[in-house]
Amino acid sequence: MLETAIVQHHHNKPELVKVKDDLAATQKALSDLIQKNDVILISGGISVGDYDFVKKHLKI
Repeated sequence: MLETAIVQHHHNKPELVKVKDDLAATQKALSDLIQKNDVILISGGISVGDYDFVKKHLKI
């Protein structure tokens, strides 16, 4: 649904990335994406506590 909305508003088709549920994979994916994109939409992978790898990486 998000991909369709982005394309319908005349933006490039987004790159969809699936990441394993571990800190190292999350850090690598986010670091790579931050370097080459102006906007990153994150869906899923955000929780509370020890397994919130997205929040841990973005705080760094």
